[in-house]
Amino acid sequence: MQLRMKMLPVALAGLLFQVDCTAWAGDQVVIIPINNVITKTSLYMVRKGVSQAIKDEVAAIIFHMDTPGGQLAATEEIVYNIIDIPIPTYTLVDRNAISAGAIIALATDHIYMVPGSKIGDALPMMGGPMGYQEMDERAIKKVTAPVDAMMRSIAERKDRNVDVARAMIRHDMEVKIGDVVIWEAGEALTMTDTEAARTYGDPPRPLLSEGTVKDLDELLEKLELGDAEKVELEINWAEQVAKFISNLSPFLIMVGLIGLFLEMNSPGISWAGLVAAFCFALFFLGHYVAGLAGSEEILVFLLGVILIGLELFVIPGFGIAGFSGIVLMIGSLFMAMVQRYPGIEKQFIPRLEDLSDLHSPMMALSTAIIGSGIGIGLAGKFLPKSRGFNRRMVLQASTDKASGYVAAKDESALLGKKGRTISALRPGGRVNIDGRPVDVVSIGDFIDAGIEVQVERIEGMRIVVGPITGDK
Repeated sequence: MQLRMKMLPVALAGLLFQVDCTAWAGDQVVIIPINNVITKTSLYMVRKGVSQAIKDEVAAIIFHMDTPGGQLAATEEIVYNIIDIPIPTYTLVDRNAISAGAIIALATDHIYMVPGSKIGDALPMMGGPMGYQEMDERAIKKVTAPVDAMMRSIAERKDRNVDVARAMIRHDMEVKIGDVVIWEAGEALTMTDTEAARTYGDPPRPLLSEGTVKDLDELLEKLELGDAEKVELEINWAEQVAKFISNLSPFLIMVGLIGLFLEMNSPGISWAGLVAAFCFALFFLGHYVAGLAGSEEILVFLLGVILIGLELFVIPGFGIAGFSGIVLMIGSLFMAMVQRYPGIEKQFIPRLEDLSDLHSPMMALSTAIIGSGIGIGLAGKFLPKSRGFNRRMVLQASTDKASGYVAAKDESALLGKKGRTISALRPGGRVNIDGRPVDVVSIGDFIDAGIEVQVERIEGMRIVVGPITGDK
């Protein structure tokens, strides 16, 4: 069965994600696996599954978990994606919910475990090229403090025992409920399924797990969802592609901007334009699959390109249209990289939990803009001196001698000659010089057709002209 999607970009993403369903609905349950080490790939899958589940109002989301932990940054993003969603969320611990897995489980509404499974030990570790590194007491406190705050927040919002949550990331914390010592200080809290299901208080409440079940089917029966259709997301190559493309974001934007600049400064349709189009298409496709970019960002980017094109090729000079186009392009690239958190209301602008959510896209965009500026500067300095630049970059019509064009060997003779523009120069176009049409580029602003110009310089195959003023 295929996932029914209304829009073309969504259809493309549906081909990449192997989801076995027709149209999610209230009588369906979404199963999202959290297996192996938790990385950005896990985040992409969770974000996509949760967003679609909210859109289609399914009965429940179940995280089928067996993980030894993983990246803290990816874990924190997953928590923000699931903690406030309007659909009931469940974690089924199948063997292990260790470290990052325990944190994610705490952020769901309900936790169940299979016999012999374990949960806990979320003590942060400092990774290095040779594996986990030893940390002194000061470093441990520095690394643990923000995670401790996150665990307290999660436990409070999900009405769980705060001390139990904190003890998972602290080795020096004892957990007592009344006069009963649940966990002694010395190691980070880790519990079996039976220990996590112990009850305390009056009325009795489970310590963490709401029950032990044999498998997923028994859990569904317990939740009275045995007849619901199971929609299982499968990890495939698409998540790896999305992660790879997202990591390449600064490079793709940089190459795309350089290509766009070269295209707009070269007459004809150039390979630079094709490269720019490919880079930007790959950028948006990767971020769409990752669940970051939506159709809105793509449309805003295209509108920006159209405005810049109008400014260069239709409206003389450079004004509001060109500036607006640049703002829309840069803005859409930035918004495509900003984290989107699923919620009750659909929002074009993502909810930002704090300013740190802007750090990663800001760094990526800044790197790309600085790199493209350097690249454009180098291209402007060296490419015009290359005799084969136009021949390699531009797809031109026939320019042989029989067609009335000036051959390469005659270019130097044109220096200082005057002519009249056949077409508008924006900045590329044609000029009639000595009765022959010549491909040229202009200096500075737009030059209309029928204006007298003079050849100012020859740069390889580029013939640069300027308008004739009263001083010439």
